[in-house]
Amino acid sequence: QISGDFFMYPEDGLWDLERTLLGTSIAREDILSKVKAFYRGANVLTPGVIPEDFAEAIIRGIHNITA
Repeated sequence: QISGDFFMYPEDGLWDLERTLLGTSIAREDILSKVKAFYRGANVLTPGVIPEDFAEAIIRGIHNITA
């Protein structure tokens, strides 16, 4: 589950991003690729946040869990 202090419009786009990432390997390139593809196809807005920011936050979260 992804949560944090940011906005995504439409709001349910966040659930779509979560579903997009299900089954993705934890490799940085794979996560970034999926997040970028989601942004290209989902027509969402995240003021002040770019796909690389989301990917980095996800990767950091994974490393905090596995560390």
